[in-house]
Amino acid sequence: MNRKQLCALIALALGASTVGNPALANPQTTAFSYQGQLTSGSGLVNNSSQTFSFWLYNVASSGTAVAGPIVVHNVNVVDGLFSVDVDFGLFFDGSQQYWLEVGVGDALSSPGTVQVLAPRQPVNTVPVAQFAFNTPAGSGGATGPTGPTGPTGATGATGATGASGANGTNGANGATGATGANGATGPAGAAGATGATGAT
Repeated sequence: MNRKQLCALIALALGASTVGNPALANPQTTAFSYQGQLTSGSGLVNNSSQTFSFWLYNVASSGTAVAGPIVVHNVNVVDGLFSVDVDFGLFFDGSQQYWLEVGVGDALSSPGTVQVLAPRQPVNTVPVAQFAFNTPAGSGGATGPTGPTGPTGATGATGATGASGANGTNGANGATGATGANGATGPAGAAGATGATGAT
């Protein structure tokens, strides 16, 4: 068998998404979708179930696989077209070009029967988005401007009156003040009655 690349389709499918409530969404995964077209000597392979094996290389030909094989069973092939999810884990960090090698057959249980398809396919930029899983957090951005001051809240209830403190000690006596001035003379009193005449 040989395989024609279908429009260079290596598309990212990092986990399934759920439309609707975000709390119900499935968690992100490291898998990506590979789509291709399978042909035989007589043309397209139609309406069959196949087993595929996948390896990851850091060279376009020869060399040793850096990951794999990953074996996927029961892949439907319709009019030669197939699509399968492949998961090498957190492998793509953006620093290395990788190539995907595809084989028809089970490379784990029956490695001698696998028909390797050629050429290897470069893993293009979409799966390298997994780099976000491996990269340390960047430095914090600049602090934004301070927002407007909110309205003053309502005045709270008055608290209970505290206990009275102890009486302090008496202070020292002050100095005696100066003597005041004499007051004015009052008016003369009325004349008294004349006394009785004495004896001769």
